[in-house]
Amino acid sequence: MRKLKKKEWINGNKMLFESEHKTFNKYIRCVSPGNVLGCGQTSLYIRPYNKDNGKSQQWDLQNWRELPYYIEEYVKKQTKTKPAILYKFWYRTGNKQITIGYVLTRPTKTGYELLDCWNTAGTLKSKSALQECMKYIVGER
Repeated sequence: MRKLKKKEWINGNKMLFESEHKTFNKYIRCVSPGNVLGCGQTSLYIRPYNKDNGKSQQWDLQNWRELPYYIEEYVKKQTKTKPAILYKFWYRTGNKQITIGYVLTRPTKTGYELLDCWNTAGTLKSKSALQECMKYIVGER
């Protein structure tokens, strides 16, 4: 079992987040596993297809309108029989939302299993931010 990184708080509303992506570090408030609609993190459970012939899964995926097609297809493949949690990490600059990447995990009896990670921003800074986020949602190696 991997141990999740312990959060350190700067104040009651902001955790200490240290990656090479300084803009994201300032923007993110808190990284947590499970369903989160927060400043810098959106994450939701995706229910399995076999539960009700995909009706619940279709409902879950409609919240991800901007999700790249190849990621959506992978998520559908991974959630045929078991649920998963899809994460999007992002920040705002002006009126524009910048997505740095997505992470897909599966809940287990002892924590969370990493299924895949996509650095959609394609930079080393965003890779560093995603690696740091994963310490809080799937644990450290």
